[in-house]
Amino acid sequence: MLVFETAAAAAAYMEPIDVRNGEYLVVFDSEGRKLGIEVGFESRPGMVGLLARRIEVVRLVPLDDRPDEAELASLLRSFLADVDGRHELAAEASLAELIRRTADVALTR
Repeated sequence: MLVFETAAAAAAYMEPIDVRNGEYLVVFDSEGRKLGIEVGFESRPGMVGLLARRIEVVRLVPLDDRPDEAELASLLRSFLADVDGRHELAAEASLAELIRRTADVALTR
């Protein structure tokens, strides 16, 4: 499981080839909304602002305005139980606490 501070940080981390190869199964924001993963192109200035070049970029786009907190919480509980063994925390924790704990564990692995 990967955890990022922002959607922009997650998109910057993802490689377009990995997205095309299906390396990322699902992406959620911190409120439980699913985000779609797209590969597109952007123009970037070349050397000294001369020739613009097109590069592939990953974009995360909202799929639904309604959060699915239950699905995200279930994924986080499962992850925490597998890597941390703290079933009691996972069973009682709010979504915010699950996200915080997951970030703590995922960032130290």
